[in-house]
Amino acid sequence: MQKAVKKAMELVTQEFENINIDESITNEDVWKFIDTYFEEYGLVRHQIESYNNFVCELIQNIVNENSTVKLKCPDGSEKTVEFGEISFSYPTYTEMNGLQRAIYPKEACDRDMSYVSQLFCDVIISDTTDVVRAHKKVYIGSIPVMVKSEICNIVRDGDDPDIIYENKECPYDNGGYFIINGSKKVVVSQERMSYNRIYVFNSGKNKPSYSHYAEVRSSASEGSHTTTTQVGISKDGKIYAIIPYISADNAIPLGVLFRALGVINEEDIIKHIISDKEKHYDEFISILLPSLEHAFSCRTQDDALFYIGKRGKKYTNENECDREKTISNAMHILSVDLLPHMGNELIGKRYYLGYMVNKFLSVKLKIRDSEDRDHYANKRVDDVGTLMSNIFYASFKRLQSDLKITCEKMISKKQPV
Repeated sequence: MQKAVKKAMELVTQEFENINIDESITNEDVWKFIDTYFEEYGLVRHQIESYNNFVCELIQNIVNENSTVKLKCPDGSEKTVEFGEISFSYPTYTEMNGLQRAIYPKEACDRDMSYVSQLFCDVIISDTTDVVRAHKKVYIGSIPVMVKSEICNIVRDGDDPDIIYENKECPYDNGGYFIINGSKKVVVSQERMSYNRIYVFNSGKNKPSYSHYAEVRSSASEGSHTTTTQVGISKDGKIYAIIPYISADNAIPLGVLFRALGVINEEDIIKHIISDKEKHYDEFISILLPSLEHAFSCRTQDDALFYIGKRGKKYTNENECDREKTISNAMHILSVDLLPHMGNELIGKRYYLGYMVNKFLSVKLKIRDSEDRDHYANKRVDDVGTLMSNIFYASFKRLQSDLKITCEKMISKKQPV
């Protein structure tokens, strides 16, 4: 191995020795590199690689992160439905006589069919008596297949010229598109703001009306759902936070949110935001004091959790709510949905929240500049794999919700699940 590397280095050195550094690079030289790139990678390789990543990794990751559904029984016990390994079929079509056979893109276009794969998942059902039933390869839906991807019949056959010509496929077709009801469709990449980064802006137009605010859109992993958290200072001088599943009309005072995260003492809250050795410490304190006094009514963590929980969308239309359930709901929001990229432990979220406050107060005091929304450093591009994983996540959560409702109705009627 070392000899091979050494030989390669010698060849590279010889190539550089033959280059005349005094000779300028012309436009023709540049176009040779561009032509070589597209000859090697083509125009749609990024689409196919992104879709393959979606099929081979992202779908299974989403299922693993949301694998368990709890079913409540009338007697107080629970059943558990657990989703396991995902598998796919190659695109097939069932004829009128019941014969199922493989189809290819050309036939799908000619017969106005969709070029799709069936999606299967292993499902395990268990209860408190340790009775376990395993169901292998349960059909849960279908997904469009990208031509020339890993689950395309052309790739399965190894691009065999005989099979390609037999099925009237074009040998020069690069793929990278879908076939839906006989029409070729392409997913266009979308530009968005980068996730898991704090942005500070001026003059928020939505409620509550902030003079300065920090915003972060969090994603725990690629392809999973995202949540947005905002912390800002309103025109009355108090600091509020908008967290997932709490409407902007019910923005949470900063001190209440910190106490819900387990920081009870005002002095400790300030330490999470700024060190007493900082140059602008006194200016920060003068801005923070009204917000800390605003949270005086919530002196314990449970009080703060109850304050947040009863303002959640689940309880806004109810006159009364059970304190224990409300606190549990609020803790779930903070541990799972608030800043999910920081994990489920509250300690990391406390310091991240403090950093958000520090950052937008630094902008307010003109210590630093606010972010530019249109700067390319703040942009990312979502390609087909990421966009489809977002759709799959929403569909899979809806499947679990429908499954839970249907199974609990069957259990209440004493029907087998």
